[in-house]
Amino acid sequence: MSRIPYTIRDLTLECEFEFEAGEPRTWDEPGYPDQYTLTSAWLNGVDVVEILDPALVQQLEERARWP
Repeated sequence: MSRIPYTIRDLTLECEFEFEAGEPRTWDEPGYPDQYTLTSAWLNGVDVVEILDPALVQQLEERARWP
């Protein structure tokens, strides 16, 4: 799994995501887009994912969907 760097407020997080492929919409199913779930966020060699603000986690997952 590769780490994707994101710089926020002069700090660079090395993020790892779990990917789940989306499903296209059909006539009888609504479908859903690709999903990225943040699993790790490394800052200076320490995984800080558990202490990140949920709004920041959501922002990082959105950025992973649309690089």
